[in-house]
Amino acid sequence: MKKNTYKNVYLYLANPKYHDIDMRPENSISLGNNIYAKYAEVKGKDINVFKIADTDDKSEIMKAAIENMQKMLKKECKKELLIYKPQRVSYLKIYDHWTAATHILNPNLFTWGASTLHTMELIVGIPNRGTLLLFPNGDKEYSNDIQKFIADYKNGMEDLLTEKLFYLNEKGIHTENNGASGIRWS
Repeated sequence: MKKNTYKNVYLYLANPKYHDIDMRPENSISLGNNIYAKYAEVKGKDINVFKIADTDDKSEIMKAAIENMQKMLKKECKKELLIYKPQRVSYLKIYDHWTAATHILNPNLFTWGASTLHTMELIVGIPNRGTLLLFPNGDKEYSNDIQKFIADYKNGMEDLLTEKLFYLNEKGIHTENNGASGIRWS
């Protein structure tokens, strides 16, 4: 890919259970929970997933994709602070755009979520490409309750991803609720 076209590069999430996309490690980034990030070039309304050539600067492409994602969050995605009534806790919802779930990779998500929800441990749900849900973390029973909420939430949706939970703290994104290690994007 030519450097001057990086302005149209985004990250695109997929789950092989629902999407017929090449998920080999050389062509994607595994987030865990059977979710993979691919690079996509956007031209108008067309979204084209592409492979990174050996000659491409992967760090520059990732940097551009994250910058574009952050711009999209400000311009296109809707954001709301809501109350999850059974637990009486606040949660954040990013939605109404195909890039919403990719914000799981946004390096600013932890800072924004932690300051808004007043906690340093967060739960992230990405039921489909157009939705990201961010909750304060809690005990195992609470996590199970949130996972059930996300499973019910995704019923009838298109572009499904997963009902499994991710955990977010200052170390990054995790698939286990222990915070021992994680994917960190910068």
